[in-house]
Amino acid sequence: MDAEKYKKKLEEEKEEIKKQLEETKSSSVDFGSDIDGGDEESDETEEISAKFSLEQTLKDSLLNIEHALSKFTDGSYGKCEECAKEIEENILEVNPESKFCKVCKAGM
Repeated sequence: MDAEKYKKKLEEEKEEIKKQLEETKSSSVDFGSDIDGGDEESDETEEISAKFSLEQTLKDSLLNIEHALSKFTDGSYGKCEECAKEIEENILEVNPESKFCKVCKAGM
């Protein structure tokens, strides 16, 4: 396994997510009193809900990436947190922050 390749990929993803989080935080929803009806109010509520959902998803992804990066320090990167076997390369290619091997993931 080319651990450095995955570490670099994780670090790049981390920076991209941080950038997306900043963009999400800097965008604002206008809660003006110029609401003409229930539909407009409903649209604003839906927009806020979507913004908070996206922000939480990004925060969760960032935590998973930081957890994966911390594993490089103790040498446990690429090992399944359930059975301690090596996580398959094809899983790490798609999801370098994966915590579980194919067998354990399927059993959950």
